[in-house]
Amino acid sequence: MRSDYWSELLQQERGSFESKINAFTGESSKRAAWMKHNLSSLLKREREGLQFRRSFERAALFYHLFAAEERKTNNDAWKEDVRAAYREMVYPAFDVPEKIQNLVGDLKLWSGQIELDPLPLYSLVVRFSFRLHKPYLSKDDTEFYVLDNPVRKEKVFGLPMVAPTQWKGALRAAMTYQLAGWWLGLGDKARAQRVNYRRFVAWRTDLVKIFGNEKGVLVNDRKLDAYLDQVGGEKSARLYRRYLRRFVASTGFRAGRLRFFPTFFTRIGLEVINPHERKTRAGTLPIYIESVPSKAPGTFTLLYVPFDCIGEGEAKTRRQVGADLRMLGKGIQAMLTSYGFGAKTSSGFGVAEDRLVEPGRLVLKVTGLPTEKPREPKTVEPKRRKALRRYWKAENQLRDEFLTAEGEFVSEERYRAYIESLGRQYKKSDRKLYDKARKWWEQEGKASAEQQAEEPEPEPEAAKPRWAERTFANLGEMAKQMERLADALLAEGGQE
Repeated sequence: MRSDYWSELLQQERGSFESKINAFTGESSKRAAWMKHNLSSLLKREREGLQFRRSFERAALFYHLFAAEERKTNNDAWKEDVRAAYREMVYPAFDVPEKIQNLVGDLKLWSGQIELDPLPLYSLVVRFSFRLHKPYLSKDDTEFYVLDNPVRKEKVFGLPMVAPTQWKGALRAAMTYQLAGWWLGLGDKARAQRVNYRRFVAWRTDLVKIFGNEKGVLVNDRKLDAYLDQVGGEKSARLYRRYLRRFVASTGFRAGRLRFFPTFFTRIGLEVINPHERKTRAGTLPIYIESVPSKAPGTFTLLYVPFDCIGEGEAKTRRQVGADLRMLGKGIQAMLTSYGFGAKTSSGFGVAEDRLVEPGRLVLKVTGLPTEKPREPKTVEPKRRKALRRYWKAENQLRDEFLTAEGEFVSEERYRAYIESLGRQYKKSDRKLYDKARKWWEQEGKASAEQQAEEPEPEPEAAKPRWAERTFANLGEMAKQMERLADALLAEGGQE
């Protein structure tokens, strides 16, 4: 049981922690610095192996133990000693051990490979590796930790992560802000026009088709207090609910077309927020927040499946998918580079660089669109061989005059007759060449020929359909590629 684990860990290591803390005899002003360099060595044990999480577990265990004991003595020095040692361990960054990274790679958890073949037409996969421009913050749900604000981690390997639900919430918020920004950017006269408020309602309905129904919004609501209700006004809010009943679902509830995948990081850092008093303009109680530091790489994977378009007309489906692609390309770019993801995005956290770690890739399951020529990596031309052996016609293949029709090596008399049939005299050099060919055949060639004869010819693989595939080097290019795909869908049959 888990309680037995903590009890055993406490019994094994309590003595070493207490003796290390009691070894300090200096001034109180130097206590934190001393603990950073000395007590942290107890936390760092096993940090390079598969048990690296025990470093964080030790810190949490002894912080809460000393906090409970110090309530009786009204002395909080020991628990702060543990925190000081923890800060030394993770600042400026703690790298997840390479053994853990290799294990996760062997289990194929880094790369969410998605097969489009069994999915409906017009399904889309977007995948790229980005790099953080600002640290990523996200509150974990664990309460037993050395800090009050741990970053969210995966439960098995302890990797910092962005959960699929977080990606969905962040992207939906970014695309909602884009809708609100367009609407509020119109003048009062423009917002009063029928074409504009109907476009606002249609845009909002498209977001429901992409992400699913809005939380807390019912088709028979009398309280119009949702965010977009307040932005668009009562008239558009009531029209939106009629659209839901007519074009989405009679109940207003439905699943979205997007499926998100988790993003894992391999670095843990620490951020400090020090609120200042208004009078003194100085902070005395800094707040430590665990984070994923800037420049840390991560991989974003998104699957789009228009399941609700099955059975619809071809032109209607292409129009809907094309409109979704335009919205998604701009939304993903805005989420990562402007709005951010995670906690404290209004303060600039959770923003990624526009340039990607390596070229990203998007694949749309559709045929008939022009394919993008893949980027071929630059290769260095290998040096040519000086020459094949004189008795070879190709690599490891004897010339025909050295073999019979049955594949046996010819006798010297037969080879001599072959040379004379060419009008040449059989010379010493011809005999040397024959001897070299026979020696090679006996040592290597015969076994190689027999092995090739035994191997069955591979059956030709069925040609896989080639879907529309695009690559991109930055997020701006990704949005343009998705817009080009949307234009191509309309051009190939989206017009009625």
